[in-house]
Amino acid sequence: MNINIDLTKKLETIILENRIINENNCWIWKGKIAANGYGQIEFIGFIGQIHRIISYLYLDLDNHKDLCVLHNCDNPLCFNPEHLRLGTRVENNKDKCERNRQAKGFSIRGKLTEEDIREIRNHWNNKEFSMKELSEIYDVKVCQIGRIINGKQWKHII
Repeated sequence: MNINIDLTKKLETIILENRIINENNCWIWKGKIAANGYGQIEFIGFIGQIHRIISYLYLDLDNHKDLCVLHNCDNPLCFNPEHLRLGTRVENNKDKCERNRQAKGFSIRGKLTEEDIREIRNHWNNKEFSMKELSEIYDVKVCQIGRIINGKQWKHII
């Protein structure tokens, strides 16, 4: 008797019992949802995202740990292995942009609005304030101001 096989089967059973299959054949996780919107499970002290665990079980992610798990269905709660594929970080970022699923705009936890971003860039371009002064005015870190000015964050704001 192999304990790993028994634990894997038990984990798989728990996961499959906590799914709802929708009209698109997505396996929707009905358990805990993490802050990033993905299904999450705690099992014998391990916390993991459902779509990644399923990828270990069905898509050989164990041999490709450096890869991301991409959703063909654009549903972060889906863990149907037929809707998942392995891809590089570059492919994942490209996929997010093409499907308009990347983070952008206002965040409830964020301090800055799109208007703030425009103002920061205007002040900087007009040489009205230093990055340190802008960080104090907008109550964010200097490095955040630098990323905004250099277009590494809030790229979609012109």
